[in-house]
Amino acid sequence: MDQVVSELLGRYVSNTDRNVYTITNLPEEVIAVIFAYVSRSPASFRDNLVHLLTDQELAQVAPASEESVSRRRVERASEQARKFHEKWVVGYGHSSVAEHGVVHIGIERISRLASAALELANPFLSFTEYSQRYQRPARDRFVLPAELDRWPVQRETLEGLQNLTFDAYERIEEGLFGHLAETNPPKADEGDDAYRRRIGRLGFEDARYVLTLAVETNLGMTANGRALRDGLVRLMGDAHLEVKALADAIEQEAASVLPTLLRHITPPAPRPLPGKQPAGGVLIPAVQLLTFTGDHDPEPLETALSLLLGGRALSVGRQASELGMEAYRESFQAAGDFDLIPEETHQVQYRFRLQISEAAWHQLLRHVRRITFVPAPPSVLGGVVVPPTIRQAGLEPLFRATVRAAEKAHAEIAKVSPEAAHYAVTNAHRRLIEATVSLGEMAHLLRVRGADNAQWEIRDLVTEMAGEVNRVHPGLVAPLLGGAR
Repeated sequence: MDQVVSELLGRYVSNTDRNVYTITNLPEEVIAVIFAYVSRSPASFRDNLVHLLTDQELAQVAPASEESVSRRRVERASEQARKFHEKWVVGYGHSSVAEHGVVHIGIERISRLASAALELANPFLSFTEYSQRYQRPARDRFVLPAELDRWPVQRETLEGLQNLTFDAYERIEEGLFGHLAETNPPKADEGDDAYRRRIGRLGFEDARYVLTLAVETNLGMTANGRALRDGLVRLMGDAHLEVKALADAIEQEAASVLPTLLRHITPPAPRPLPGKQPAGGVLIPAVQLLTFTGDHDPEPLETALSLLLGGRALSVGRQASELGMEAYRESFQAAGDFDLIPEETHQVQYRFRLQISEAAWHQLLRHVRRITFVPAPPSVLGGVVVPPTIRQAGLEPLFRATVRAAEKAHAEIAKVSPEAAHYAVTNAHRRLIEATVSLGEMAHLLRVRGADNAQWEIRDLVTEMAGEVNRVHPGLVAPLLGGAR
């Protein structure tokens, strides 16, 4: 590599002579093209970058300052990238190329309802969100949906509900702090400030159950072009005006980084909302196992083991399941909490029906990359989850009164806009969800959400789910937990 090319390349890669390097100072769409070239060229990524930056037309650019020439090279490369993506990604549908273009977006002051829709839009979007478990929401930070712009009475009802629920939140938080101070003494060597933070966090965790889905949240999102494009299409088809407006805003901002990869985004054809809530407020168990791998076979455990072991060890002589379990434990026994869970374990599947609080749902949906969710819309028909500490602290009458006020507001708002009524649903109300979970993801949930420091409701949830798995496939989960159990 001659000196001129090496100096040019050095502006965009972390090194010019080693096998691993980063690519920087280039538009994301240019990086996507460089990665895509590898499927059509034996040259290295660096060689393809040099080609992109030094083609014949670019070489004819009149000399100017080094910074100016560099900028023109990048602009020219961006134009080359645009043409490439128009032909291969947009024209021929090679969408995997778009995964190499990445954008990072900050999103603020959206409702908890909208954040859930965004996080469900595509499993390959990555998020970090404000947590109501660790931070105290502000009283006046909530979303009044645009659906109510034409209905001032119902808009005032929803606004009044937000003030009422926040009043209850503050009273419950104060009551829980006193209760927890009496029942949770300081740990050894725990300073006063640390102690107050700890029990204060426990108060936040349970007081938030009376807050509504209208409360604002903030999050950061990292997205590749393919996931973002598909996610935006899904958001544009959402029934809520806030979510549609969020999709438009994200598209507008992301287009400055991925202009071509986000072209030709059109809203999908209207579809009914997924899922149905039981009519008449019928309560169902929090966890129901609907189907599982091998549920129609005489020996479902042997069926699962056959998938996990590729048929080996299931031979004549000793009982197949006994022999298979020995081989399974030997093959998949984890060495530690942070070991990767074997990919084979994702072949064994479990489909659950869950009815859990919105508070637990917002935690569970963080696992969307490995779990397929079909959620019903938010509802007040499925009852509520009352945190045990609220009962123990004598705060349940206040809690119940607040929930009833939310349900009354929900009924009034639903008369003019069912979608706007969703904003009156509290974190305590139970939502109906179907979730398809693999054996491997079940083990991951137990490691993370079944740990002692996990929030109590989701810890109870995944423990009950694991109990159902163990009922139909005894012994499969434990070897995957390492030191977690």
